[in-house]
Amino acid sequence: MDLAPLNFLLNAGTKVAIEQAVLFTFLTRNQPLQNLDGTESSTHPLLKSFRSQLGLGEDVSDHDLIQIRAALAECIGIALASGSIEELMQFFQERGGTVNPKLQQLLAQIIAGHLESWRDAAILSRITLPKLIDFDWALHFQRASSELSDIQIPSILMSLQVEDAPSSTNALPDTRQVQFELSREALETMIDGLGKIRDQLAAMR
Repeated sequence: MDLAPLNFLLNAGTKVAIEQAVLFTFLTRNQPLQNLDGTESSTHPLLKSFRSQLGLGEDVSDHDLIQIRAALAECIGIALASGSIEELMQFFQERGGTVNPKLQQLLAQIIAGHLESWRDAAILSRITLPKLIDFDWALHFQRASSELSDIQIPSILMSLQVEDAPSSTNALPDTRQVQFELSREALETMIDGLGKIRDQLAAMR
């Protein structure tokens, strides 16, 4: 990753503009600034917004803007992954020799000021599947038909207690009950499948 395009930020109007550009990069980190066909266009709404926030003129090309954002995203990603601004400073020492030292310090300060909230947001944005907390079951008999009232078909009633993903980092996760019925055949199929999963996990030890 070439960090030299970060020097274009020195042409931004104010430090506030640079901070807004960093915030914009985090919020749109998963969205491309290019058109669907891969071309660069000043009509792209995100590209226009990025240019406007930085107050950069047309002397800075669309390609340069994309490179600036990519370099900012790299810096943000390193800080998020490590949870430490020291790792970002180490990255600047190793790869940022062409970046203005004062700009390095400013970017580090901006990212450090938002790092905790960004890490919380990144955690919440991950796809989290429900977790099984507990389960219960009961044997159930149902009549085969009204005509054959003495014939009863056994089945299993399952009740799963499931923990959902928390709605925020400060909230406790909600739990809910999931209930369903299994026939003898379906139960045997499920047990067979779980046995295969158990065997595969045992082979990985």
